[in-house]
Amino acid sequence: MSKFPFLQLPLVALALLGGAIGNAGMIDKKGMAPWETCALCHGANGISHVNKFPKLAGQNEAYIVRQVLDFSTGRRNNDNGQMRSILAELEPGELERAASYFAQLPPSEAGLEDLDAPLDSRRYKLGRSTFCTGRDDVPACVGCHGSGDPSMPWLDAQHRQYLRKQIIDFREGARNNDKGMAMQKAVRKLTEEEVEAVAYYLSLTRFEREKTNSCALQ
Repeated sequence: MSKFPFLQLPLVALALLGGAIGNAGMIDKKGMAPWETCALCHGANGISHVNKFPKLAGQNEAYIVRQVLDFSTGRRNNDNGQMRSILAELEPGELERAASYFAQLPPSEAGLEDLDAPLDSRRYKLGRSTFCTGRDDVPACVGCHGSGDPSMPWLDAQHRQYLRKQIIDFREGARNNDKGMAMQKAVRKLTEEEVEAVAYYLSLTRFEREKTNSCALQ
């Protein structure tokens, strides 16, 4: 029998469960490793099947820790408070253990939403150009997200809809836990088409730890 029986639930049930556990008291954590609570939404393998929950497999450990701390203090709150209520029951040391667990997992190969659809070459090329090159008044995303800085998140192979929401939230101020408002400044002049395109490109870009960034792969 699977160590994680909830992984055998239908995706609809998992989605409903993901909404329900906004009430942290509904989770019986007795005998559970800290990452097993996270796995209810993010997957035991760190590859969530509901695109509102980011994939954590292979993500930088320092970034995971920082985001969880920001959720717990309310500095990041663009999830309607769901994470904060769950994190209220974290015991000392559990955050670091969970972050280390997910950081060491093999990353996802590509975004799940578009694998069975024909490649939209125009959108892919625009996304790659936006991410890798930028334009006069929009900096290239790769300048930070391909720098090798462990405090920066890997974006490759992340859920397209999750990426899109984060970019829009930064642009509109719903998310503002970036250092020095760097993300808000970087994305404020992105067009809707560019937002969609860069999320599309990244979701279909393979994640390879030994490479500094996806722009170097293609």
